[in-house]
Amino acid sequence: MLSIDAFAAFLDSACALWPRLDVAVALPSGAWLRPDAQSTRWTRLGGLDKAALGRTAGELWSRALRGGAGIHWRPAADAAAAWRYALLDDLNEVTAQGVARRYRAVLIRTSPGSVQAVLPLARAVTPQEQYKLQSALVARLLASGRNADRGATGQGQFARMPGFPHPGHDRFVVELLQGGQTETLLDPDAILTDDVPPLPAAALCGEAVPVRAPRGPQAPRSGARGKGAGSVRPVVAQSASERDFKEACDSVRRGDDPAIAITAIAVDALARGKRRTEAEARAYAERTYAAALARVRAA
Repeated sequence: MLSIDAFAAFLDSACALWPRLDVAVALPSGAWLRPDAQSTRWTRLGGLDKAALGRTAGELWSRALRGGAGIHWRPAADAAAAWRYALLDDLNEVTAQGVARRYRAVLIRTSPGSVQAVLPLARAVTPQEQYKLQSALVARLLASGRNADRGATGQGQFARMPGFPHPGHDRFVVELLQGGQTETLLDPDAILTDDVPPLPAAALCGEAVPVRAPRGPQAPRSGARGKGAGSVRPVVAQSASERDFKEACDSVRRGDDPAIAITAIAVDALARGKRRTEAEARAYAERTYAAALARVRAA
């Protein structure tokens, strides 16, 4: 069930760090909702302060109740279209708490065993800097044997909002976790100018890296993208979205037909419940393939 208390606690935590937030409501169909009075089109709610977020809580709740919508947020960009945050996804709780002990952060348990960390920055960054910063942070975590989603480095990425259900996990309500008490803000310049090289592009595309606590062997997935119907993947700590990204990278390198590769990703995502409609699954597959194409070309 939904938790208005968790939502209120989240507002106190997030708005203490970022005065204005962007909010979006994601229906199971993948639509982002907000009625525009002038055009009746649906758009995102941008740049809301704490009072405005509180006033819209009723609308958000009603939309979540009508079909299990997911609620998402991110710190709003400033007037120069720059961001003052970084987001890490698919951390386990030990890794997330370690991040919070070093830097001030908002920790959100998005599903059982999976945590997002949203970190305020010491200065605003451009979208390009944010992408590089998040990529470098993921690379550092992976190189040290910790877990993080290699594909979650998008510019202006949204996080899940505590108090609302996760559409992909029945009866699971997104939770706000208590992070460390440190006041230290992440300095992007200390990361972007670091002499430690990031992981090679192949690793960022999902190649196996050393991990301390790997999950059990992954079951063979449906479709014809594998190396055989009975093939078994290496034992690595990868999320489903990471595996999709790796397979998309492999497909690009092999020169496969993009339409076939995208369809395979979409079918697999729909079958395992990552997306609930064909349109949403295809949109996810197209984004994944486009990101893989960009990564391989940049390598």
